[in-house]
Amino acid sequence: MKKSIVLVAVLAFVVGSVFAEANFSGTFSFDYVTQMDGTVSANGADADTRAAELFLGVSEETWDLDIRTVTDAGSKIGDVDATATLKINAILDTVDVTLPVAVNAFVGNQRYAGSSVYADPSGAEGDYAFLSADIQRVNLPLGASVSYEDIVTVKAGFDLIDEGMFLSAVVKPVEGISVAFNIVDEADFDLYQVTGVGISTSAAADIAVLAGLDFDLSVSASGWFAVDDDTKNNYFATVSGGVDSVSLFAEYTNEQEVSNLFFGGRYTISEALNTSVGIGFEDLDDAEVGAWVRAAYTIADISTFVEYGFSGDGDDESEHYIQTGLSFSF
Repeated sequence: MKKSIVLVAVLAFVVGSVFAEANFSGTFSFDYVTQMDGTVSANGADADTRAAELFLGVSEETWDLDIRTVTDAGSKIGDVDATATLKINAILDTVDVTLPVAVNAFVGNQRYAGSSVYADPSGAEGDYAFLSADIQRVNLPLGASVSYEDIVTVKAGFDLIDEGMFLSAVVKPVEGISVAFNIVDEADFDLYQVTGVGISTSAAADIAVLAGLDFDLSVSASGWFAVDDDTKNNYFATVSGGVDSVSLFAEYTNEQEVSNLFFGGRYTISEALNTSVGIGFEDLDDAEVGAWVRAAYTIADISTFVEYGFSGDGDDESEHYIQTGLSFSF
């Protein structure tokens, strides 16, 4: 891995020397989960043992080139994904053509994940990803986006080889209101694949902005629909709010016909230190209870945390855990 990182760093330096706008960045994270029965497991970026994600971005007036690689479980640099963005407006400007909307074209190793405006306070929706099983990075799918100011953005993707299709739209008609819509064929919700068309939609309203409140209050909801099999549908809804350094949320989810309820709160002690607590009722038919408490501290742009929690009513030692780790970006 050391040689691979050196090569990436050298590449970043060389590219940065040739082009005016080049940026080498990345993220690193790790954490360990220790069950009370003595079992220890490692987690990291992308919810597995991938610890680092590296990015190299190169920009010109008419195009961008983004290069991404993620370390694999064997501590080596994995496949390198490269995506080129052609800035159609800038290209047409060279021949004195002006468009009323912003248009970009894409080609490269990308998956075209769906957009969501859902608040996702418990991370339940974030466990999924809205994709098409027929759009593969290795097939260099094509895509384009069209946007009008900050009001609406439409993005489409197409895999010429596997013939996968993707369409997404995000609309913000007024300040405080946002809506997102996605549709794909051969839907893949990441945790499981859906046969046939998949649709997701989400909406959010910032009540504090709309009503001019002097405290935070917002609501949002999201739905994931498998057109040919409604047993694989997912629904999420939450209300959250707060004042000063205290914030609270309540969330209901229904994932593949299993209902769950979550409550949580966060207290910001200082810019560097915050604490949070939560309780969840997973599968309301069985009413299994889980809970957690967490403290996080940031120093020198490095974030560390420790969390204690349990699931399944905590009847067994293996259901109790202590988790700790750190992360930073550069």
